[in-house]
Amino acid sequence: FVKTRRMARASVNRFTMNLRTFFNWAQLHDVVRDNPFAYDIDKTPTGTFTVRNERGQMIEISDSIRRYDDDVVERLCSYMVSPEADPREALVLYLIIFHLLTVTEICNAKIPSLAASAENPPGDCDRARDFEYLLVPVRKRSRGRHSPGREGPIMKFPKKAACWLRPLLERYFEKRSYGGVSEYLFVSQFDRTRRNRPVCSKSIRLLVNRASRRVLNGTVNPRDLR
Repeated sequence: FVKTRRMARASVNRFTMNLRTFFNWAQLHDVVRDNPFAYDIDKTPTGTFTVRNERGQMIEISDSIRRYDDDVVERLCSYMVSPEADPREALVLYLIIFHLLTVTEICNAKIPSLAASAENPPGDCDRARDFEYLLVPVRKRSRGRHSPGREGPIMKFPKKAACWLRPLLERYFEKRSYGGVSEYLFVSQFDRTRRNRPVCSKSIRLLVNRASRRVLNGTVNPRDLR
């Protein structure tokens, strides 16, 4: 007997799904005429939607490549850099649009000066680091579908954006003080920060919905926006 290493069925399905999504994009933009990984016509495809391509044909493509119009993102960015914008809403939009943070990552993001660490205790002298980077949790590697999206926990702010990002962070940190100390970037106004726990994902989605209602008179989904 010879032991042969083969891919698991889940891995084959995942790679096939990625190839199908790529050819969906290519077919949508008229790069290829046909999708070699077309959906099974005998089964009702899930996670797809019907759209018209550049040749006027109706095709079935994956909903993972759906995107908002450029005008939607531009209007959200204009609101984000505005001094009159709500700092909580503007900061969430910034983290999603420019750093591609998920809702879970935003909930668990920590402030460097307040993050509990034995080597680096929190203090007022470390406040300058809060305007340079954030601490974002990194998922552990596994043999399943989960893959670490980031190599390290430090997410640096771009220096080119300091002219408008630093005033935004200053306004946010000023509004963030609720009488307690929490190492997490976002804290709930209805929960005492002495518990030192992250906010729920519903709070982040609510901020995105409120910002989109102000700007677009409608709602956007954080996942689709990312």
